[in-house]
Amino acid sequence: FSIGFVSPGTTFAAEQKSILVTGASTGIGRHLAESLAEAGHHVYAGARKDADLAELNAIENITAVRLDVTQQDQVDAAAALIAEKGTGLYALVNNAGVGGGGTVIETPIADQSFVYAVNVEGVYRTTQAFAPLVVESKGRIVTTGSIAGTISAYPGFSAYAGSKHWISCERASPMRCF
Repeated sequence: FSIGFVSPGTTFAAEQKSILVTGASTGIGRHLAESLAEAGHHVYAGARKDADLAELNAIENITAVRLDVTQQDQVDAAAALIAEKGTGLYALVNNAGVGGGGTVIETPIADQSFVYAVNVEGVYRTTQAFAPLVVESKGRIVTTGSIAGTISAYPGFSAYAGSKHWISCERASPMRCF
């Protein structure tokens, strides 16, 4: 298993890089945060729930950060906290995401809007807020996508597939999507 900017067993005695992973409470985000911390990076692990924040804080090289990507005040507070810590920010991993949706006929607009609020607008919020720190350190911004954004959507997953397509297009070339 290799992570774009770190491989297992790599050590960083000279400089510990700080990386923010959104959606770090479970799944890919949790595994990525733990792997990066184990490799010697300092990880800011974004999570929403108190229990998840406590679990993440108990892991060496991880600092849990309350971060709901749909809440601008939490994004701004996390950016201010990281700037105040003085660690710099080498990378932002936009990993927070939700599935869901349903058929267009049956899915309430609020459910579809929530999927986009997390999977699309959350990426915009965090990228805009943390880009100055990442650019200053000549780092990287990575966004977790999905194959659902590039293949035909399965019935009932239009909101999820659409949100992941949006991110795939933005990442590749905004002009490709129009």
